[in-house]
Amino acid sequence: MSRTQLAWPGVDARRPVLVGELPYYRASPDRWRPTLAAMKEAGIDVVSFYVPWRFHERSVCGPAAERFDFVGRDDPQADVVGFLRTIGETGLAALVKPGPFIHAEVQLGGLPDRLCDPEVVASHSGRGGARLMSQGKPLPRVHDPVFRREVDGWMAAVNEALIRPFADPRGPIVGVQLGNEGVIGEACRPVALADLGTARPADAAARAVAAADAIVRQWALLAERIDPGPARVVNAPLVRIGAGGEPGALGSWLARTAAFRAAPVHLGHTEWVGDASCDADAFVAHALQITAAGSDVAEANWGFTWTTSRFADGRTPLFHGLLALALGARTLSIYTAAATRSWNAAIDMDADGLRADGLDPALYGPPYCPGAPFEENGGRNPNHSALLALRRLVDAHGAELAASDAAPDLVVAVDAAVAARAAEAGEAAEALDRFVAQLGAWLFADGRQVVLSLDPGGNDVEAIWRGDADTEVIAARLSALPRPHVRGRAGRVASFVRHGASASFAAIFNPFGEADEAEVVLGGAARLLRLPPHAGLIVRARDDALEILATTHPDTAFVPREAFT
Repeated sequence: MSRTQLAWPGVDARRPVLVGELPYYRASPDRWRPTLAAMKEAGIDVVSFYVPWRFHERSVCGPAAERFDFVGRDDPQADVVGFLRTIGETGLAALVKPGPFIHAEVQLGGLPDRLCDPEVVASHSGRGGARLMSQGKPLPRVHDPVFRREVDGWMAAVNEALIRPFADPRGPIVGVQLGNEGVIGEACRPVALADLGTARPADAAARAVAAADAIVRQWALLAERIDPGPARVVNAPLVRIGAGGEPGALGSWLARTAAFRAAPVHLGHTEWVGDASCDADAFVAHALQITAAGSDVAEANWGFTWTTSRFADGRTPLFHGLLALALGARTLSIYTAAATRSWNAAIDMDADGLRADGLDPALYGPPYCPGAPFEENGGRNPNHSALLALRRLVDAHGAELAASDAAPDLVVAVDAAVAARAAEAGEAAEALDRFVAQLGAWLFADGRQVVLSLDPGGNDVEAIWRGDADTEVIAARLSALPRPHVRGRAGRVASFVRHGASASFAAIFNPFGEADEAEVVLGGAARLLRLPPHAGLIVRARDDALEILATTHPDTAFVPREAFT
């Protein structure tokens, strides 16, 4: 469950790094500099941004300098070279995300129309011909030779125009993201629908391994088109569990993540699996998958309100940020940092295509990310105060938190063969889902810090789950453990404890709609904590005293009771 810190030049490597997304292709060029300056002032370290292929393509043939416009010859908003210069002049680093597929609510994920035409390239399909769609059109198979040649040309052009001249130390670029949620969003699909690029193995476990290896091979091909230097970063989506999860989704995730962790890339995750501050299933999905993957935060919602307006309330993204820190993340995402309103038809999503996908086109009009901390015109939204709170915590205590070690009650490794078999619907998938539901019950009802591992046989693994029968064995081990550091009286509290050289930390969360009280025994201190609904906080124990370092709710407080039994 260890992480390596990315080397961000000019950033204190001892503390977590804040990465703020600013889509230049959605913001008026005259607003780039003041918005970047505001992001810098608020404490963001690195600016991330996608580069939409279709937005920069001028021609389908000819030299790269004629095919692509990265300097704003036809449209000032396409001057991504100028955007990079401004990032550097503002004193920020840059994480560039050229796709080739970016999603980002751009038409066809940024791909040119011709690459989603089955007459030109083979469409992405899995078992039974199920297609991976975007705005009513099939996405291409990444293994198709025509698509592969086109991608090579795009990545080479990005490298020549952006990466080579602006990679650190010549410029601000410190990282390049390869693909998006896999290569073209396929890493969030169950293995049963995966495009393996070869004949499908008959065995379900073999298919799961092949699906993961197929994505890793594509990352390697993309990385070959980029000059050495910038960190190779990938993002893999967390998956929903419980009532909102697809059959086989968690098994698919486990099988893929084991392969992703072994790849020569820095692994991040995207958090589009619900609001962990008010959905216990979403909370457990974050807690188990982030610890198992050892991944950093690549995308966390800081103001998209498609599913709920709660993400426009600073308490919700701050809750997610505190949870990520508690789970050991060294990179935090502000996605996006600014609500933007200026873009043209080249990237606008097709309304009929959205309806074909069952989506409401009105949700995808301006502003993009309406609850983001900043407005494109320089104004500030409620999430701005949450960003400042997160920054203060990182500045004051981030290094201490990052140097601390997790202290779970029990580390449970899922047997690799079981995970691979559970990657498709069936008895193995159902058994894994039941087991994860039990982990969630232990987390809340018993106050136990039970985490998943993908490292069976490692020194920190205390139990291996091989099927339903192992659940009783793990429960017996838990019952024999000493009293947990934090326990909710009504079973609504989950916590994560970390121990450092001079202090211990407890991150405490109540994602339910009713308040609870938590008994906290940490570092020689014993206190009773009042925890309102949907609240999260981080507490430090030092010199037999407990101090709240950050909280999402002002009514979170210690009850004036010094000890209890």
